[in-house]
Amino acid sequence: MMVIGAVKVGISGSEEQPPQNCVANSMGATVSRYPSTPENYSFFSLSICTHDKIKIIDGTDDVVDIVQQNISRHYGEIQNQKVGKEGATCFKLADYPFLPGTFELSVKTKNMFVQLLSDLYEKGWKLWIASDLSRLNDYSTLFFRRCAPPQTYLLAFCVVFNALDTFQLIGAPEYLHDALVDAVHDRVQRKKTVDHCLQVKMEGIPWITTSFSQSIKIRSLMLRVFRTFRSHGFAYYGSMNMKGTADSIFFINDGTTLRHEDYCCISLNSTDRLRLIECPEELIDMASRLIEDSWVGGIQKLKTEGDCTEYKMKGAPWYASTKIDAVRTRTFLTALLQECCAKGWAVMTALDVSRKLSDKRGKHSLNIKLAGVPWECQPLSSMFCLVRVMMARIVTELEAIGWSVICSADVSAKFYTDTEDHSKDHTLVRIHEDIGRRPFVVRRTNLAAYSFRRHAVSISFHTWEWRQRTSTKEELLEDRSVRFARHRCNRIYPDFGDG
Repeated sequence: MMVIGAVKVGISGSEEQPPQNCVANSMGATVSRYPSTPENYSFFSLSICTHDKIKIIDGTDDVVDIVQQNISRHYGEIQNQKVGKEGATCFKLADYPFLPGTFELSVKTKNMFVQLLSDLYEKGWKLWIASDLSRLNDYSTLFFRRCAPPQTYLLAFCVVFNALDTFQLIGAPEYLHDALVDAVHDRVQRKKTVDHCLQVKMEGIPWITTSFSQSIKIRSLMLRVFRTFRSHGFAYYGSMNMKGTADSIFFINDGTTLRHEDYCCISLNSTDRLRLIECPEELIDMASRLIEDSWVGGIQKLKTEGDCTEYKMKGAPWYASTKIDAVRTRTFLTALLQECCAKGWAVMTALDVSRKLSDKRGKHSLNIKLAGVPWECQPLSSMFCLVRVMMARIVTELEAIGWSVICSADVSAKFYTDTEDHSKDHTLVRIHEDIGRRPFVVRRTNLAAYSFRRHAVSISFHTWEWRQRTSTKEELLEDRSVRFARHRCNRIYPDFGDG
């Protein structure tokens, strides 16, 4: 993903001891008792696990019933339904839906999620954020929060950038088929509709193009698609990775009258390029000043073509090779994101761009090393549930002290391995011009609503980003959220190493 975690600030202090209800061993982490779900808890998570499992953590009985009914109605056979000792419910589906497979299976799986997201929203559970919490054994963890149910009937659909050259529109009303084709008409080769899925084959291989001009055209085309759907009453709802390939993007119409929104795109390319596509002059001027003032070496080369301004930055910020470089990259992109907010542009979505196994710490970061390998554990392991319980509690309690999640994002184009065996490497890590990269979209919003969001902090494992609603720089430096994060990890996670 492309939106980067903000500056992570920390404080020194002694490491707290694990709670008495947790025990640890030399091989990793075990627990004698899992934290219980608080009464009337307003959050739950759903993990899409390799290659055929869906796991519900902190879900109520009603939530489990909604998921079970949707799978049965819109997908088919549930091979097994099991409740683990930690209280999580795991559904095992037939036919490996989360592996690349047949067209029919792919459409059926995505349509199931369209219906599931709609049903959960109608019952008062809205998708909040999606994140990749594991590197190997699950694709996405979706966090939902309780909300007021919409007053009207929901319509939702899914857009997929499929193969190398194809749009798929799944579950959309037919009038949106024509709207999509009109939006991308200048690049359409052919189209067909099968099983309520519109497939639009584009010219060339747009999703992996290495041409500068073609890359810009494709991102402008994507902005056009977002604008088209919004003009028909469908707002961006969320995105998720179901198969370790491209994200699936969901749009929804909940009866709300949508205001007009402007969109532009910021893209990280190659190892050192920052591109602003269809951005207003105020953002271009801000980015130029920020790179010169905040990035060591400043701007190496400036290129403008059509609606795109490209900056070649010194070094390889998207391919950082040291801990300090990695933190500098996050710091710079945090400042960029903050300045965008201050000028009235808020992040709407961030999509996958690259992979990196480990996050590092530097001068302004706090690194908490958990026992075992929580980001690579098996879906049926106790640790898998434990880290998701931990993250849900951290998120909700950060909310309570004034911090809100705005995005989840990867930051680097690298994937580290300690051996010569690269079998764990993601298939899209080659450092080629645009391979494995998708832009993130920012939208114009009310300036007054975002001008106070001036300082930020990130928690990285992968990268999560929180932006504090009200804070001064001095308050941030003695930030209680850092003490809270350490304390929360100690309370829930059985053991962690260096802090």
